[in-house]
Amino acid sequence: MLDRLHGKEDVSSLNVTATLKLVGPLDVALLERSLRAVVQRHDVLHWTFSGEGELQPIALPTRLPVERLDLSPDTVDPKRAFFGLGFDLSCAPPYRFALCCGKQADEAELLLSFHHIVMDGWSMKVFARD
Repeated sequence: MLDRLHGKEDVSSLNVTATLKLVGPLDVALLERSLRAVVQRHDVLHWTFSGEGELQPIALPTRLPVERLDLSPDTVDPKRAFFGLGFDLSCAPPYRFALCCGKQADEAELLLSFHHIVMDGWSMKVFARD
């Protein structure tokens, strides 16, 4: 669809992204369960989209994993790399999540990335609030 028109080098322009700062002790398993519950409430996140405009339901995974990003100084900017990834809307969920743990044990950032076909600025506020 649009990613074919834009070309593979420009897929990040099709993403809607956000970073949520998390302060305090973090229970990653609880975070994953919470994200799954929010995804479950937003029906638009339960579909894949074919190039012909057909919608196909996808099963919500039992566990919604949150990728952990390496923030060591010798790696390329992991946030930029994460937000720059495109989505294959024909077979994969139109979203992904990652966690960056800060230098302090009680600081982290939750990275949210969605294909624009399922998310806009208003919807992102609702998702983040949920």
